[in-house]
Amino acid sequence: ASQINLGRLYNDDGRHAAAVEYFRTALEILHRIADGHADVVAYQEHAAGASHNIAFALRLDGQLDQALEHAQSAVKRRRRLYEQSGTNASAESLAESVELVAKVHEGRGEIDAAVAARRDLIELRHTLALQGDATDFQLWQLGAGHLALARLTAETGDFSATENSLQKVIDWLSRGAAAVEGTPEIVLVARMQRCDALDELG
Repeated sequence: ASQINLGRLYNDDGRHAAAVEYFRTALEILHRIADGHADVVAYQEHAAGASHNIAFALRLDGQLDQALEHAQSAVKRRRRLYEQSGTNASAESLAESVELVAKVHEGRGEIDAAVAARRDLIELRHTLALQGDATDFQLWQLGAGHLALARLTAETGDFSATENSLQKVIDWLSRGAAAVEGTPEIVLVARMQRCDALDELG
């Protein structure tokens, strides 16, 4: 736990290379424990979290190859936990790591892979939102997810998909606008509604 806390402290302070080393130590320990106790859910969650933490720090440090490797490891472990439990908490954790994978792919210029990850993330967020009365924050997350996807599909030239995503941005964010009024996403949607132009994505 101390290694993780120190890693987070250094990460928050912008000292990402130092954070990576602390997270690496925690990862080695937690993965070894998890691999020896495959039936203990808590150990598997900690191991997945360790993979996510180091991937997050590696991305910020510009080490995108290693970041992708660890982020994908986190997704693999968290997807297994979600499939086993089906809980909202496990779905949220999985979504967090899927979004990190998307961001790393974007940083590497791998737009098609980033699009696939963003679509996976939206599906997860949609599932969560439909499990009960969706909160304004969940609606905002869905709208923001479609906005990120729209930016990517516009880069690929798939403007039909971009238009579809932009409409969903408006649909989802308008439902949850009361709680997040004034955020950049809401302002952007208002501008798109007035201008009806793809160049508002920039």
